Amino acid sequence: MHLISTVGSYSLGAGTQTSLGAKLGQATSAIRTRSFKLASQHIGSFINEAGTQASKALTVDQYLESVGEGRQIQFALTCQECLTNTIDVHF
Repeated sequence: MHLISTVGSYSLGAGTQTSLGAKLGQATSAIRTRSFKLASQHIGSFINEAGTQASKALTVDQYLESVGEGRQIQFALTCQECLTNTIDVHF
């Protein structure tokens, strides 16, 4: 399951859903322009916010799932091979 879909499947309040979704949308836009470092920063912002929402708006399981997927994406974005070849990161 892709990260945007994962987060979209959570029963979150509108404000939390919008805020987390905006960070993922910014990362997606950065990837489309091949700004991988910027995309990684947006994913980092998503991970940080997910951390502040753990045990509040997000359950611990939701937090672990979304942060795990986010970290996988960050790894792909910082992978030197990924930066020099076509990248296919799915949210």
